[in-house]
Amino acid sequence: MRRSMWALAGAAALLAPGVARADDLGAKNFANCNSGLQICAGSTVTLVDGTHIVVKVWNIGSGDLGSRISGFGLYNLGVGATLTGAVYHNESGDTDVSSSWVNGASTDLQSGAGTQALDFGVDGATGGVGIVPCAASGGSPTFATCPGDGSEYVAFTFTLDSPITAEQLANAEWGFRGQSLAEPLGSTKCFSTGDTGDDGCITDPPPTTTTPEPVSMTLLATGLVGMGGAGAARRRKKNS
Repeated sequence: MRRSMWALAGAAALLAPGVARADDLGAKNFANCNSGLQICAGSTVTLVDGTHIVVKVWNIGSGDLGSRISGFGLYNLGVGATLTGAVYHNESGDTDVSSSWVNGASTDLQSGAGTQALDFGVDGATGGVGIVPCAASGGSPTFATCPGDGSEYVAFTFTLDSPITAEQLANAEWGFRGQSLAEPLGSTKCFSTGDTGDDGCITDPPPTTTTPEPVSMTLLATGLVGMGGAGAARRRKKNS
């Protein structure tokens, strides 16, 4: 599966319109999945003028709002960066979505890719923000992406703290956080290094519920009945 996802991301990168320019110094494609949760993400990282990086992101999963990508990070570049723009591109053009994403976050991806340190990343600014599959209906706070023809994607522009070379970009790795919005529920963190099992993914169980289980409710009711019976017995004893 991982090989086909790489091919899909590469094809999307070649077909995608947008920010690539003649002075691009290089690009690197990523694609990885958690097959159990059916969450897949692809990206193209392009180095522009040595001082800017453009990261185009696609949710390459399937289904109608079956999953969302809520954050990502880049490793192994050796420099930090500041998010300076984010646009959602579809057939209507580009929409500024910078306010939907938080710069320098994704702290839970900090130590994911082996021993590498996260250089920089972004998170959805609110709980509902995410990048969803092509079949889902797009628009804030979720952004539907279609990797097949490159017509829909979210592009993030970063200004690097210091210039890097194409060779440094070639060493880059990436990680993303995804959440399943359909059964089986859960969340995942996936890394392009692939050193954590299923295409480099770590799976978290769905959130636990605080609703009392039926057995607990029965025990609670039994306890209340017992307390009421004890009170009645005390009252009868006092009146006798």
